[in-house]
Amino acid sequence: MVMPKIHPSLPQTQALNSDTFSLPPLDSSLNFAEVMEWTATHSPTHPLFKYPLVDGGVRTICWAEAYKAVLAGCKILRQRIKASGEASRPVVGILSISDVIPYSMNLLSCFRLNFVPFPISARNSSVALAHLIEHACITHILLGRDSSMHDLLQSALSVLREKHPESTAPEVLPMLQFDEVYSPSTETVQLPEVAPFVSAGPDAKAIIIHSSGSTAFPKPIAWPNRCFDKFQYTSFFGGHDLTGLVLSLHTVPMYHMMGIYPLYCAAACGLVVSAFQPTHPVILPTSDNLYTAAKSTQSDIIFCVPSILEQWATNPEYVQWLASRSGAQFGGGPLNKEVGDYLTSQGVNLFLVYGLTETGAVATVFPEPAGYDWDYFTLSKSATVELIPYGDKTYEPVIVPSEFSVPCVFNTTVNGVPAYATSDLLSPHPTKAGLWKVFGRTDDQIMHSTGEKTNPGPLESILNQDENIMSSVMFGRGKFQAGVIIDPVPKAQFDPTNEAKLAEFRNLIWPTVEAMNAYAPQHSRLFKEMIIVANPLKPFTYTSKNTPRRGAIINLYSDEIEEAYAAVDKTTQSSIPPPSEWNSTQTLKFVGLVVRSVLGKDVPDNVDIFQFGCDSLQATWIRNSILRALRDSSSVDTRSIKENVVYTNTSISSLSNFFVKFADGNTSDDSFSIPERMALMQSLVSKYLTKHLPVHQPRSPPQGSGVVFLVTGTTGHFGSHILASLIEDATVARIYALNRPSSAGQAIGARQAQAFSSWGLDVTLLKADKVVLLEGDALHDSFGLDELVYNEMTESVTHIIHNAWTVNFNLGVNSFEDNIRSLRRLVDFSLGSPLDTPPKLAFVSSIGVLQNAQGTVAVPEAPVSAEIAVGSGYAESKWVAEEILRRVEAYSPTFNALVVRVGQLCGGTITGSWSTTEWFPALVQSVKATKCIPTDNKPVSWIPTDLAASILVKLTSSSFKPKGSIVHLIHPDPVAFSILADAIASALDVPTVAYNHWLSRLQILNDDKGNGASAENIRALRLLTFFQEMSSDRPTGEAMGAVRLDCTQLKESSALQSVQYEPLGAVNAQRWLEYWRSVDFL
Repeated sequence: MVMPKIHPSLPQTQALNSDTFSLPPLDSSLNFAEVMEWTATHSPTHPLFKYPLVDGGVRTICWAEAYKAVLAGCKILRQRIKASGEASRPVVGILSISDVIPYSMNLLSCFRLNFVPFPISARNSSVALAHLIEHACITHILLGRDSSMHDLLQSALSVLREKHPESTAPEVLPMLQFDEVYSPSTETVQLPEVAPFVSAGPDAKAIIIHSSGSTAFPKPIAWPNRCFDKFQYTSFFGGHDLTGLVLSLHTVPMYHMMGIYPLYCAAACGLVVSAFQPTHPVILPTSDNLYTAAKSTQSDIIFCVPSILEQWATNPEYVQWLASRSGAQFGGGPLNKEVGDYLTSQGVNLFLVYGLTETGAVATVFPEPAGYDWDYFTLSKSATVELIPYGDKTYEPVIVPSEFSVPCVFNTTVNGVPAYATSDLLSPHPTKAGLWKVFGRTDDQIMHSTGEKTNPGPLESILNQDENIMSSVMFGRGKFQAGVIIDPVPKAQFDPTNEAKLAEFRNLIWPTVEAMNAYAPQHSRLFKEMIIVANPLKPFTYTSKNTPRRGAIINLYSDEIEEAYAAVDKTTQSSIPPPSEWNSTQTLKFVGLVVRSVLGKDVPDNVDIFQFGCDSLQATWIRNSILRALRDSSSVDTRSIKENVVYTNTSISSLSNFFVKFADGNTSDDSFSIPERMALMQSLVSKYLTKHLPVHQPRSPPQGSGVVFLVTGTTGHFGSHILASLIEDATVARIYALNRPSSAGQAIGARQAQAFSSWGLDVTLLKADKVVLLEGDALHDSFGLDELVYNEMTESVTHIIHNAWTVNFNLGVNSFEDNIRSLRRLVDFSLGSPLDTPPKLAFVSSIGVLQNAQGTVAVPEAPVSAEIAVGSGYAESKWVAEEILRRVEAYSPTFNALVVRVGQLCGGTITGSWSTTEWFPALVQSVKATKCIPTDNKPVSWIPTDLAASILVKLTSSSFKPKGSIVHLIHPDPVAFSILADAIASALDVPTVAYNHWLSRLQILNDDKGNGASAENIRALRLLTFFQEMSSDRPTGEAMGAVRLDCTQLKESSALQSVQYEPLGAVNAQRWLEYWRSVDFL
């Protein structure tokens, strides 16, 4: 290996164990182009790029091949760009949708030719792009093949021609493409060789990079060689030997410093970059294709924005793989705290990036793992950072030149030395010295979850020029998009809860907003629905300088801000009238108008809108605009339409075709006739029995581990009580509680403890040694668990309670296929057990499968036909599950199933806890508005949740085998509903009335818009349709129109005989009320 010349003070942390990479001379004697050439010469077989191939393979490009391609690129660019005289070092702009390897080759070829590359964000507005071209003195522009980039550039050049009609426009040239440098033509090969590199000197520009673009005009920032070449040192002050490690750069924009730095790192210390396969059109990154590509290339470190990690956290497979890597590096915005903690709990190392365009890295790059302090960072020892107190225990970092880091811009002095004040605010870790986190900005820059930044000052200034606006405050930190709170001038103030006046005001100021949007970068633009208007009852507060107190105002309007983001899926632009009929012609026209309005471009019907610059925010707005129109103009239920509908229908034509079919009912179960729905239910049963059932083959002696339970879905109301009952059962030796990961990223231990606390259960029970809390999914191989844990379960589980099931009464039965598939996986798990007897599988079903039962006799504990269950997709899916288990028992004599149809659960016998989201709590909460409560002398067989859970556990543990393998889990001693209603009426001091009388009162509240009643403060209004359909006149049914159920087999079981219970009464009702008051529901 070649012995390099290394700066004497540089830590020896890189290339410690590499057979293919030699460190270049890192003593400031070489600049980037020379380091690149040195590495290609002395480390020719060391990898630079890796990318996955369509056929499943992976291509590796080593330094020798890459540098040969760089020289080919130099030949082509030298021929295209005739540089001479003062323009011998032309400023060459690069404008293209980011594709890592081709983009890198354009950058590297420019460096080698001693040109000054200027990578430009594809997300700039045309006005901003014109500003950059003018102020950076760009002479040539390398343009990508994407039509959106061509249109953007032409628009920018038009702006320049109008502003400077006599000036010479930059020459526009095609970017270097992958094939023309890696498979050069004969003509290229025969071009004269590139002349040896001669440095332009330490003060000459090496590269120009522009600021974030969050201001009206992004600022071009020139990096001279003496500053840029310090990048070669940065990685030596980290916590990893990066030589040979593979860094996933798939989602990082190459026009950003975060994309450029890894190239220097690759040349200086042997880092390997993984990317997507170079193609046209460019592969647009998603959370899914990033995972596939990163895994294929065996990436060690994933470099991405927080929003990608937040999506990955919802997929156990992705999290498990990520935990096996060196870590994930993120920057540009805050990562959700719960998501970060969850990933950390799963073994993922998180590295926070903090740096600036003007200074480079400020935080340690690729540091040692920080554990649960992942949202803090240490300041890099390569930089000299002065921390200037700013008040409230915050500090502004000011970067002072050092031997390893020199800012390229100076805006202040420290002790007489030029320095760069960052305008960032850092706060220290409360207990660990040396750890810092970004608290905010002295200039209030907003960092979005996508990594983009919005500088609100200039944008608010534009808005404030409107004669109807007193002032404005933008928000959006940690969020997907920006919004604004407007304080109208006194004459324009109004009550913003008046939706008509709100819409009128938004339209009034919209021309000003459009002017702001024309200057703002794409990620900072405002949509109408993200404009909040200040309420006169909550006035803005101002400083002595008559500027709005930003922090105080955002806190004051925090509820409105959260409501605005929560309503994004429902409140979208409605200025484009929906089609009068959702046929092919009108729908195509409407979808085209929506897409072109959102993108602001004339997009052809049959082209991929993402190639016209459509981003994820715009895709969301397109989807929601169409859904709103569909909801407003038809009775179609749009809730089953997936979030990625625009991503799977990427042209106006395909998107239009999808909605034509959807509006016609082709993708909705609601249009099916009863026979068709029954046939669908039967087909699902057959579908999940098509695969051969495992034959139970005992293959190990009894383990002597006693009764071992696998229980699913333990974080909900009933599931928590099931788990508590299992823990308290002394006969149960071990409990595996399997739950799917939280979409919010909260760790299972915290979720389970929170659930126990919510329902008044003893949280200390979870400390029992026999409890094993697991995050996984029955859909995945080994349930998504560690193989050792899964094998341990296979060898020991004797009983299964399957409680996990999606509860959504609006979905069609097809939407429950994952639930049905999970049940089949549990069947296979049972039959695949090596124990003498397969684990008994108790399935928590619902009395909803009996929703169409008729007659005068109580419905027996027996299988029913599909016709009885047809109705809601939820009930239909439960019937499918029951039928699968019935047939499996018929096919496999050793299989032991128990179907437990759970009736109406009510508040616990001790705690009274009863979920406030259910219908009866909502009814009771309405009493304060209706001034009465309905009563009925018919019985109810409601059963307290804790009693039901205890009986279920004992039913599953016992050898009791009911006929048909079905029991109805209801209260064995029903009571008249009037007993409970009287107790509640007495406690709330209201009269009891007939059900229809109460319902009429509720209807009046709903119809009277002026009384202040809303679904927010009267929960029953949310369920008005449910209450209207509820019948109280079924001849032999229970109260509220419920089906009367037989529970003879339940009464005969030893499980019921081993528990104590009493009929419901006033004491129970009082405990329900106490619980609802304790959670501020009443």
